[in-house]
Amino acid sequence: MIKSILSVIALSFLALGCAEQASSKNGTEITDQNIRTVSVSEAAAMVTEDETLVVLDVRTPEEFAQGHIEGALNIDYNGDDFESRIAALDKSKTYLFHCNSGGRSGKTEKMLKSLGFTDALHLKSGMSGWREAGLPEVAE
Repeated sequence: MIKSILSVIALSFLALGCAEQASSKNGTEITDQNIRTVSVSEAAAMVTEDETLVVLDVRTPEEFAQGHIEGALNIDYNGDDFESRIAALDKSKTYLFHCNSGGRSGKTEKMLKSLGFTDALHLKSGMSGWREAGLPEVAE
């Protein structure tokens, strides 16, 4: 009897965990209704195909100067004005945001949600994933 109850509880937790991390048909991880994680190949296609997409790079200005996605907007996650600059962005636009490997951009994702952004894409593998894929970047 106790084993049955424990089994039901375990299955319930498993079902809840699976429901929270659903995936779309193309394998994109859905982390919120309109903020989702995308792969490097998906991000590269979007950068090429969607001229209205805003690439938001949250690395330091020094990292940004060493190489970034063409046309990217740099707002330093470590900057004193980071939150105010993010809050001032146009919430009606679609943002592809990233850092170097996902740490700072993961925290940025939480901020975007709390500020009411409705359409954003998290390049979780960041600039390191972009570089590993051999995709183009510009340096200053």
